[in-house]
Amino acid sequence: MMISKKIIQQLRLALREDIGKGDITSNLLLPAQAKGKAVIIAKEAGVFAGEAVARALFQIADSKVRIRFKIKDGKSFSKNQALLEFEGSIRSILKVERTLLNFLQHLCGIASKTREFADQVKKYKVRILDTRKTSPLWRDLEKQAVLAGGGCNHRRGLYDAVFVKENHRKFGSLKMLRKHTGNFEIEVRNIREMMEISKLSYIELLSLKRKVDAELLFKKESSAGLKDILNIYAIGMIEFVNSEIGIDVTQKNRKNVYTFSRFVIMKHLHEKGMLLSDIGRVLNLDHTSVIHGINTYNQLLSTEFERFMTVAGKINNLINNFNDKEKAKADTRRYIINQ
Repeated sequence: MMISKKIIQQLRLALREDIGKGDITSNLLLPAQAKGKAVIIAKEAGVFAGEAVARALFQIADSKVRIRFKIKDGKSFSKNQALLEFEGSIRSILKVERTLLNFLQHLCGIASKTREFADQVKKYKVRILDTRKTSPLWRDLEKQAVLAGGGCNHRRGLYDAVFVKENHRKFGSLKMLRKHTGNFEIEVRNIREMMEISKLSYIELLSLKRKVDAELLFKKESSAGLKDILNIYAIGMIEFVNSEIGIDVTQKNRKNVYTFSRFVIMKHLHEKGMLLSDIGRVLNLDHTSVIHGINTYNQLLSTEFERFMTVAGKINNLINNFNDKEKAKADTRRYIINQ
């Protein structure tokens, strides 16, 4: 866990909030020269976070107090396990005690809950991300606790990522995103909205409003969910092919490069299990034209193989390239579920 100059200043304020003009009870009852030891013991199991905070607090209050850590950030601990030991001025230890415990309990709580989520999805290609729902002024520490728990940091604020939410959709235009040169993320509430944004760009991250949306979208048994996922795949693949060959294969043009490209795409999507009517919809054709295109594809392989393959071979390679890119994205694809 890293401690910036900004956090150091905030830790000074945190100590000042509790200590004020001084610990009047300790100053009254304890000799200034009194030395002793203290141990922080866990009341329940969890994941540790806050090593740098403990060091910084005592560096501010009394650098002569010695700290011995029994555990490192990101490591699990059990109930009744000793986490830290302190040795030095009793007055100094008692001055820092409550502020330190407040931080450790909070940060360890975040790390422990994050680890709980991370463990639940560790067998999947999924990462747990945090949000901006943090305690004011303590975002950096809380996001570091997420890392200690095995999660990943999402955007740190409004300044470092374009993230479109419900209110942006209501009062703004998604078309403006086409002018944005970098990546962007969009929160979707249903499959219709997901289909809408799939026309803007390839989907790398989905932010789903509720857990039930995620379950509906990714439930493998749901034919409706599979249908929509195939539609999204088809739209992305066609846009990729168009960008690579410099034409729009959905245009009603009878030149070989257009028709042969459509035949290859039709055949590929049909083999993936896409309905004929859905294939027609993404190519701006009716389902009978799709049937004709698939039949023609098979005929051309036997009657005009060389001429057909000059186009078909290139399109097949592009589809394979697109699939490779999608697979690479899937290896690091992230899903946010906002409860």
